[in-house]
Amino acid sequence: MSENKKEAFKFKTSTLKVLHETFDEFLNLIYPKKCLVCGKVFFHERSFPTCERCFLEFKLVNYNITGDFNFDRNLSIFEYNETLRAIILDIKFGKKAYKMVNLAKLAVKANKDNDFFLSDYKDFDAVIPVPLHKKRFRVRGFNQSYVLAKEIAQAINLPLDTDICERNIYREPQSSLKSGKYRQGNVLSVFSLKKDSIITGKNFVLVDDIFTTGSTLDSLAKVLRDNGADKIACITVGIASARPLEAYAKKPK
Repeated sequence: MSENKKEAFKFKTSTLKVLHETFDEFLNLIYPKKCLVCGKVFFHERSFPTCERCFLEFKLVNYNITGDFNFDRNLSIFEYNETLRAIILDIKFGKKAYKMVNLAKLAVKANKDNDFFLSDYKDFDAVIPVPLHKKRFRVRGFNQSYVLAKEIAQAINLPLDTDICERNIYREPQSSLKSGKYRQGNVLSVFSLKKDSIITGKNFVLVDDIFTTGSTLDSLAKVLRDNGADKIACITVGIASARPLEAYAKKPK
């Protein structure tokens, strides 16, 4: 490429960048960004989709849980405190899928400087969001786990796969059950492998919003494990703090 062409290319690139930034600023004036938590408007660009005050309400924990489960481990990014609980309920029952997109981006960016977030999943084949039953999907209009998984899959450089398994039995929401025993029974055998899915020897990352007892992820992991899956890891945006970490410790065989 000649020097003149190089200069022309640089000028074109620089001009497009300025136009793009100007357009973004114009859109921000018409549709200003709002804090994920309190709704406060901020016109300047921020790394996180929250105002400074609300950002302090998120407690980054990065708990790695292993235990007597059908999956090998679970990574939970934030503590499930009152702030996160309010957001999750608003997303699910307020039909605000865009808030889950912002929450997912917040979780990913919170781990931006942690190499493990990428390197720990390099041997996996795909990301699977916890399936939502068709009946609940019609009511809610979206699957919050899918929205979350889409952002996480992009962050850890893995394909998103929704064609492997499904939720074929409708049950009451896990959030309505307080007992761990009832939660475990509520999701027993609710998932199944889709027809023609071949997963022998493959490794998967399962994604859900909150880790409470691990029953939902465990039930899904069992289906995959029973059909030949090898490594199974999980990622959730939050972990309930009501249960001490010792309760998740691996039980002796």
